[in-house]
Amino acid sequence: MTFSVLASVEPLPPALTGVLFAGLISATMSSADSNLLGAASVWANDLAPLLRRGPPGPDALIRSTRVTVLVIGLAATGVAVFNVRDLISVLKLSFSLRAAGRR
Repeated sequence: MTFSVLASVEPLPPALTGVLFAGLISATMSSADSNLLGAASVWANDLAPLLRRGPPGPDALIRSTRVTVLVIGLAATGVAVFNVRDLISVLKLSFSLRAAGRR
């Protein structure tokens, strides 16, 4: 008794395919914005006060976080656009950096 898997494969309807890809993209975006905000928080709350020799005020903290999100987002976009051959190494580096920032 043999089974032919390829003979029974049917494509999903276009509307269901769109819902599937929307779910995948939303999960990716959710992880990306959490990673950006986490990195910016580590910078603004932990590293920047060491350079300034004192805790920043609320306005400086928000400004520092926003600038850091912008800089890291642009850097990540650059890596994504220009480094298309070695995705696994980029993922290893990003997970290593994320793990190093956790307490």
